[in-house]
Formats: sequence, structure tokens, C-alpha cells
Amino acid sequence: MLIRSWAVTVVVQYIFLISFTTGTFREQSVAVKGIVSCRGIRQPGAFVQLYDEDAAPLFDDDDLLGSVTADDRGVFCVRGYTTEVTDIDPYIYIEHNCGYEGLDQKHFFAHEIPAEFVVEGNYSKKIYHMGDIELLTRDAPVQHYERRTPVYDHRQFTKLTLHQQIIHCIPLYVAYKDYYERVSFFAKNCDTSFSRLTSNSNCVNTIERLDILLDYQNGNSLYNAW
Repeated sequence: MLIRSWAVTVVVQYIFLISFTTGTFREQSVAVKGIVSCRGIRQPGAFVQLYDEDAAPLFDDDDLLGSVTADDRGVFCVRGYTTEVTDIDPYIYIEHNCGYEGLDQKHFFAHEIPAEFVVEGNYSKKIYHMGDIELLTRDAPVQHYERRTPVYDHRQFTKLTLHQQIIHCIPLYVAYKDYYERVSFFAKNCDTSFSRLTSNSNCVNTIERLDILLDYQNGNSLYNAW
């Protein structure tokens, strides 16, 4: 029984080898274009890979034909070619965490390329346009996710008056307005004893003298009173 099974295996492999060697190797290429999105928001930097699915996975893994990173608009265009006896079966592969944020796990998007977009040669001018690719699926565990982004104060990019600088840099100005109107600003580092009186560390480098608080102990008493 074992001998018969071994003989059948040898015959099958022999037939496969004959058909493989008698075939003609052909260069085949494909090009794909699309836009990667997650919850309708484009994904710059998404890594897109183009593979050829191997007909005999036991003998060889899927071949990587090309890869590309989506631009700042989430748009990508990836090309690739290979030499095969049989027709290739290309597909797009994108690994991502859309819908899996905070779960420390990845998901993937895969899409087969229609056979009519596979052409002869090593460069395809016939591009398969996929349009918008939404990575979020209905079965994803995280359907709603709000990404925290830093909020910048637009005032730091504009030139402020002396009065505005005082308000911005010294919160105690509200309680001690008369005192802080005697402040003078220079481009030197201020004494570290005043750093605790500022709400922004950048303001510390703009204060050179605060006449009413030259006595550090007096400064502490004013701060504690606030």
C-alpha cells in the first residue's frame, strides 16, 4: 500500500515537472492606484504591497511584486512584474490598525486585481483604479475612535503688544495689575526665582526685571496670596 502511494506521488510530481518545463516563461506586469482611508479620513504613510498569489503554496510563498507608501493625501500607485509560466494572480495587501486602535493588534486589507489588468511585459501602462479604500470594516471592535491632537495657540505666531505679553506670561497680572505694569522685557534670561510665576516656560526667557518682586520672599508672599 505504501509503495503504491509513493508511486502515485512520483507520477504526479513527474507530470507537474513536465508541464512546468515545457511551458513558456512570460513577463507579466500590473499597476494599481487608489486612496487609503480610515473612517473617511485619508491615511498618509499607509504601506501598500502588491503580491502574486502562488498556485502551489506548498512549494513557494506568494511573490512580492512591489510596494509603496501612500503620499500625504493617502494616494498610492504601485507597480510590479514577474516571470511565470502560468497567468499571475495579483492582489493588494495593506496591514493596518483601523478599527483596532489601542488593542495592540493588526488587521489587513486584501483585494484581488482583475485579470484584464494584467499585461505582457515588465511595465504596465494599464492602471487598475481602486478609488477610495475604506479600511474600517463592520466587524471591527473599535468603530468610533477620536485621535487626540495637540491644540496650538495661534497667538504665539503673531506679534503681541507689551500688554498682551504681560497677560500671556504672568497669570498673577489679573490680581496685581498695578505691579506688573512696571515690568520691562529684554532678550535675556530672567532670574529662576520668577519661573514659578509664569504659565509658559517660554515666557521665562523674556522677563528681565520685575521691580515689585525683586525681593524673593515678597514674591513668594504674593504668589501664595494668589
